[in-house]
Amino acid sequence: MLLASTMATRSKRSAAFRQCLSQMRHPSLTRSSSLRWSFSRISVEENRRICQRGRPYLRCFSVHSHGGRTSQKETPLDSIPLIVNQAHQTFATQITHPYDFRIQQLKGIENLVKENWDELSSAIAHDLGQGPMYAEAFELSSVVSRVRYTQSNLRKWMKTKRVPTPFPVNFNIPIHSELTPNPRGVALIIIPWNLPIQLTFNPLIDALAAGNVCILKPSEKCDNVTSLLTDLLTSGKYLDPRVVQVVNGGADQATELLKHRVDVISYTGGGEVGRIVAQAAAKHLTPVVSLVIVN
Repeated sequence: MLLASTMATRSKRSAAFRQCLSQMRHPSLTRSSSLRWSFSRISVEENRRICQRGRPYLRCFSVHSHGGRTSQKETPLDSIPLIVNQAHQTFATQITHPYDFRIQQLKGIENLVKENWDELSSAIAHDLGQGPMYAEAFELSSVVSRVRYTQSNLRKWMKTKRVPTPFPVNFNIPIHSELTPNPRGVALIIIPWNLPIQLTFNPLIDALAAGNVCILKPSEKCDNVTSLLTDLLTSGKYLDPRVVQVVNGGADQATELLKHRVDVISYTGGGEVGRIVAQAAAKHLTPVVSLVIVN
């Protein structure tokens, strides 16, 4: 009897999974010019019903904002050179170098996520149509784990290490070599739409732990998450506003940012935009840390 009940449950779930797949093959599911899946004629409510039928095997994505916070205002183009210059000036003061300052910023990120867990989860629901379980599993928990791991290992990572002296310098010469990690400078972080919180904080944690000043360029396609993160990151409650600045907007703002010299660029996204980022970085010999999905 128990076996029959289990088989019936599996059969129902398989039927729901096949139905969700058939919905995804619907002609109205198109691939947009920005190389992402989007629903052109399926409403958010209908999309959520599709997700319910396919749960827990498949969740459909919709990146159109409905309700929630208002759209964040775009950063004026003429203010971007000032933002970049201020970031370079802040780094020149070396306030980001001490261990205590870096730990303070990392603890601020941890407190930001923990104290605004529900608000961040709600913003994800409005922008991506995902529930609290998705937000916890794929966005928020990983950020908390990463920042705690970074805090526990930061002192070790900052230590000067003795390394082998290469030949022929070491030939019959009593000399030893050391390697001391130093911050690069100003880090530009370009963030995609599909994991807006995790892919904001993961590179931000790494950059701040390394003692850099950061400029964030969030995705303009996630209005609620971008607006919320902008308010939290620049409020001064969790992070020093001198070392984290946010530039909001679309392709025009990103293009203007890439015109200016920074010391390292973190980019996650498609290959087409990745080539543009790499070409702009090459003009200033700026290294790019990237995760590129080739189109």
